[in-house]
Amino acid sequence: LNLINNINLEDQFFWQKVKDEKIDGFILTTEATNEPTFRIAHKPILLRTTSMDVMRMLPYTTQKYKEIIEEVYGISFFNPPIKYLSSVPDFFFQKTFENRSKAEWNKIFQQYNISSVIVPSGWKLNLKLKFSNKNFSYYIF
Repeated sequence: LNLINNINLEDQFFWQKVKDEKIDGFILTTEATNEPTFRIAHKPILLRTTSMDVMRMLPYTTQKYKEIIEEVYGISFFNPPIKYLSSVPDFFFQKTFENRSKAEWNKIFQQYNISSVIVPSGWKLNLKLKFSNKNFSYYIF
């Protein structure tokens, strides 16, 4: 699937800028930014929030998924807002991301080797906004 053909020119420019970024670590993404970060910008993402079915096939990954979901996304692994959902929708954690302090972000960036965060442009994070367009924002620490 060639996603680049299915997005507008402004978004293509945004994702090209992401692709050109020199990073040393993972990019923290959301439901809206998972696929283009990985498939268009060719960058490593910390967690693919749109599909976590891999835990059933690779049960040894469950503990790490649990840790990331709870510590990075701020969601209870055993008591999520919607049970039996194999994804983490943006509305589960948007407020957590927006309310996180600079010190909390620093801890997460260090602990999980995160280089940047890409979220929908309506989100306002306590991080340095490097660039954005009407749909997406690219933040660094």
